Amino acid sequence: MSDNFKKAYEFFVSKTGKEISQEEFKELLLKTLNRVSEYSLESVSGGAKGKNITSALLIALNIMLPSVAAEDSAFHGLSAYNEYIESPSTYVQKDSVVKYFTEAKISNVQEKVFKITNEYFQKYSNNCPHICLLREISSLRYLDNQGQPTKIEKILDEAVKENDLPLQSFKLNEIRDIKQRYRSNPDIHPIYIFEVGGNVLNLHKTAMDEAIVQVASQYNSLESVNTDFSPVVNWFWDKTQGPMACLQALAATKHRESAAIQGKLPDIIKDLLDDCIVTSKKLGGLIKSNVKITEKYPNLYKNGYFRPSVIEKENLSDLRKLSAHIKKNIGKLGFNSQWVKCEGSSKKQLQVFNAAPSFQGDHSWLRWDDKDDPRVVIYKEICENLVVEQYRSIAQVAAIKSCESGRQEELHIYQVGQGAFYNPPKIMSSVLKVIKDELEGFNVKVYLHSGRGGNSKDWKSIMMEI
Repeated sequence: MSDNFKKAYEFFVSKTGKEISQEEFKELLLKTLNRVSEYSLESVSGGAKGKNITSALLIALNIMLPSVAAEDSAFHGLSAYNEYIESPSTYVQKDSVVKYFTEAKISNVQEKVFKITNEYFQKYSNNCPHICLLREISSLRYLDNQGQPTKIEKILDEAVKENDLPLQSFKLNEIRDIKQRYRSNPDIHPIYIFEVGGNVLNLHKTAMDEAIVQVASQYNSLESVNTDFSPVVNWFWDKTQGPMACLQALAATKHRESAAIQGKLPDIIKDLLDDCIVTSKKLGGLIKSNVKITEKYPNLYKNGYFRPSVIEKENLSDLRKLSAHIKKNIGKLGFNSQWVKCEGSSKKQLQVFNAAPSFQGDHSWLRWDDKDDPRVVIYKEICENLVVEQYRSIAQVAAIKSCESGRQEELHIYQVGQGAFYNPPKIMSSVLKVIKDELEGFNVKVYLHSGRGGNSKDWKSIMMEI
């Protein structure tokens, strides 16, 4: 064994009091060093790559013991980590997921289009409700296939064809696994700030640069008042949180629109729903076959809208199967986010597109306190799993960013599904609990934004309840 390895072993044992052999410690290192490529047992033992073992051990120890590693001058973990992950000659490299969340990289075409949209913003900000309405920027091609795209739409379309795409899509289980690498600090507590009302369109003016902003969206990361596609030019007239948050960064939003038109915008739930198999009966039940639940119920999911209530009461077994399938496979739900640049301020945001099941139009019969209708219990289960777990993931991303940046991160949270989508109000209590659980011990300032009216309740009241 190399001297560096022995020193690391002794350091680990002395700081933890764990009685493990050097072989067991070696195995622990190898399991922990999941940020190391081209790594082998020989390198840990001081083989051909032994010259890099010091940095690797520093990183391993920083992952396992960040607080004590920083205390010891011989193992200045975090500074060594930051130094070596940026070095092209090292075997250590950032995960693509962590890299995406921390680099704040704006896509090439968004940067190009931003120069145009920002010029229009500076020119018309006082004379136009919003620049998305300008004919020079937005067309109605969603509504009319013969419509001619604008100059910026042509630029975006061409870039999307060349796979310059607007956002990254990960899975909830990927984010969960990465968050588990980071140790919380018992001396650090997140800060919660309660905001009621406010113009989301102007959030970028007061939010810090590179803040994380939750966007109430559909499961396809677009905005619409129904199951039809809606062109960005129409979003301004929908004064809900999602469209207003998106229009802070018009170049980025138009980039998603172009990707959607070409079928290159990831959907976070479609594959999950398609994997749910149910029995279909024909000829009075004489012929049975297994089909996708989305085939048996074509209106269950359409253009980002997930509507569990289309499954009728007589098909309760299918609804139960759907709920169980979602719960079992929730880690496969997608996590769509986009680094955007906001016109007017040039600040960046990590916009995270979260969605909720839609119960629009069900107000007349659906009562969340109804104990006699078995569908209500199942609907609650579906909402609890889908909505709460998305909040958990966005909190996990904030915690990851705070560890990587070494600064206080800013997270802006809203009440997804509590307006027109008519989700059960009590879900927000579960949401707040998971946010608090995930962020305790991490340096994050959380802005809890509440709307006015609808199905929403202010966060301060919810906080007092839990």
